[in-house]
Amino acid sequence: VKLEATAAVKLVPGTGITESRLTLVGTVPGIDAARFRELADKAKAECPVSKALVAIKVSLDAKLA
Repeated sequence: VKLEATAAVKLVPGTGITESRLTLVGTVPGIDAARFRELADKAKAECPVSKALVAIKVSLDAKLA
């Protein structure tokens, strides 16, 4: 299993961080793209950091390599 995750945030001067775009690319034997996306979405929904950032838009682009 190999997972590569990156995050890009949007910083608006005088306002602060307004958005976080997460990208996840994985190599996971035995699952298809739909299952990978389902698991990634579940992880995002349950993530304590994502929960703490409810004041901003957090998006996730998850795909298999």
